[in-house]
Amino acid sequence: MATILIVDDDAMVRQILETLLETATYTTVSARNGQEALLLVRAIRPTVIVLDIEMPIMNGAETLALLKAQADLAHIPVIGMTSHLSGATQLREFAKHNIPYFTKPLDFPALLQAIKEYSAG
Repeated sequence: MATILIVDDDAMVRQILETLLETATYTTVSARNGQEALLLVRAIRPTVIVLDIEMPIMNGAETLALLKAQADLAHIPVIGMTSHLSGATQLREFAKHNIPYFTKPLDFPALLQAIKEYSAG
C-alpha cells in the first residue's frame, strides 16, 4: 500500500487530506513543516510527498531542495500545493525540478489523480 507524506502547517488542511487519502485507501503520515518532513522521509520512505510551499521553519522550496540534493531521497515524487502564487522564489525551485503544484482550495479529484499516477510508477 502506498504511503503519502502530507506536509502542511495548517492542521485543517492536513486533516482533510488525511481523510481524503485514507478514504482512497492510502496510508498517510503528516508533518507540520519541512524540518519534520525531512526526519519522517528517512524513517518511512513515503511513496509520494504532498508538500505545502509556504510554511514556517522550513518552507516547501527549502525542503524540496534538500530532498533533491540527497541521492537516496531524490527519487521520491513530490506534489506541491500553495495558497499564494506570489512566492516566485519558492515556485522556481518547484519548476526547476518539474514538480507539479496545486493551488488552494485544492482540486481534490485532480490531486488524487496525480497521487495515483505517481504512486503507480
